[in-house]
Amino acid sequence: MSFRSIEKMVIGLVFGGIYSDLLWNCFFFIPDRMNNKVYRVYKKFQASGRDFLIPPVIDKPDVVNSDRDRLMAQIDKDDDSKNVLIKPKVLENKPEIPDAVIQPKELHLKKFKEVGDLSVIEPGSGEDMTVKDKRDFVRNMMKHAWDNYAKYAWGSNELRPISRRGHSASVFGSSPMGASIVDGLDTLYIMGLMDEYKKGRMWVEENLDFDKMIGDISVFETNIRYVGGMLSIYAFTGDSLYKEKAVHIADKLMPAFNTPTGIPHSLINMRTGMSKNFGWASGGASILSEIGTLHMEFAYLSDITGDPKYVNAHTSVGALGDSFYEYLLKEWLRSGKVDIEAKELFDEAALDIENKLIKISSGGLTYIAEFKYGRLEHKMDHLACFGGGIEWMNIGAGITNTCHESYDRTSTKLGPEAFRFTDGAEARALKQNERYYILRPETFESYFVMWRLTHDEKYRQWGWEAIEAIEKNCRSSGGYSGVKNVYQDNGAKDDVQQSFFPGGNLEVFVPIV
Repeated sequence: MSFRSIEKMVIGLVFGGIYSDLLWNCFFFIPDRMNNKVYRVYKKFQASGRDFLIPPVIDKPDVVNSDRDRLMAQIDKDDDSKNVLIKPKVLENKPEIPDAVIQPKELHLKKFKEVGDLSVIEPGSGEDMTVKDKRDFVRNMMKHAWDNYAKYAWGSNELRPISRRGHSASVFGSSPMGASIVDGLDTLYIMGLMDEYKKGRMWVEENLDFDKMIGDISVFETNIRYVGGMLSIYAFTGDSLYKEKAVHIADKLMPAFNTPTGIPHSLINMRTGMSKNFGWASGGASILSEIGTLHMEFAYLSDITGDPKYVNAHTSVGALGDSFYEYLLKEWLRSGKVDIEAKELFDEAALDIENKLIKISSGGLTYIAEFKYGRLEHKMDHLACFGGGIEWMNIGAGITNTCHESYDRTSTKLGPEAFRFTDGAEARALKQNERYYILRPETFESYFVMWRLTHDEKYRQWGWEAIEAIEKNCRSSGGYSGVKNVYQDNGAKDDVQQSFFPGGNLEVFVPIV
């Protein structure tokens, strides 16, 4: 063997040993996949794939309905053991009704004994043709709204005039309880539409039964629409049917007052008597405008029945406060100016509002600002346009003028839900969700009050302009709808004829024009 061959062999053995040693040592650095916990968790997560992130498809398409059915069955099964709130204690002795508060039928007969039933307005009687034509026009609006409701949504709470079917807002629960009928009865009576009125009365007699009401309903809405509606038409007619229905509904609301403070909850279940507040209300509290508006109806109900439990239930009640302040003054007037406490509360509240919230814009417009989280927000809601009825004439006139400006500064001549005051814009809605109009009547109510107090013809003219704007922008072949954007001509409608449209807008238009 030559020297070179031996050299090659030695070199080969050296490199072979190094390579073998390298392989042997690397083996000890290879991870143990079987024992690595992190790796095992990762593989499980990876294996789960989309099923880990996306819930499995329910193979029972009727699960929602079956859950509801099981819930209702359980409610019925436990009916005997339901924890129904106990009604407030009733005083044994009936109170003496003040002389200033006269029974409605007696008032009706006394007031109209010599001059006839003036509560039924015959269009144009003693008026010039212009006024007659305008009142006939409003009556025809009422006919159009009512006839379409009767045709497409009779017994439902409201009408969808575009799609021509019934509609119910959540505040009415899930039962068709004829809110539009109850809201419109006094308007039909005032306008002398007696055939329609009689049909509505028959529905109330045969169908208005709150024992059938399903789900949670608004105490506030039930009071102002149903209790207030029944008491209003009772005051006109003296028909005991309406008093009986008002008592029935108010009794169903009474358990809402069984709270530690005596302040009623906002929602009540008519089947169980259980009540609660809205979850979105600050701290789960009751809303001032809602508890305040119970005063007038409940006090009047005690007056006409002689039963003090209704007024006693509410006597314990000492933002969203518009209706509260409005009703304080109304109750003082309704009581024949006997309810001094309501008047004093109104005076105190009005003084604070004047000192803290009444503002005048750079353009000279009077408005009611909002106080939120410790600071003023220079915004006014349409609901605050009731302020034309405030006791101080200069403020009332200023607010009414501002609300008219909010209408006049739109292309449709209809007012937005809320409007703001900035350096660049006054009495205009700046946000998209404030530009709608849902047939609200507050501005027109202020026109009426200011017209009666001042006899200034501009308020009648403003009222007629509003009638024309509603007819042009809200009317369809199936009734009247709100509009989604008051700044847009020929814009989309919301397809809801609110139940308060006949009893709010149309009722107040007749005496204005």
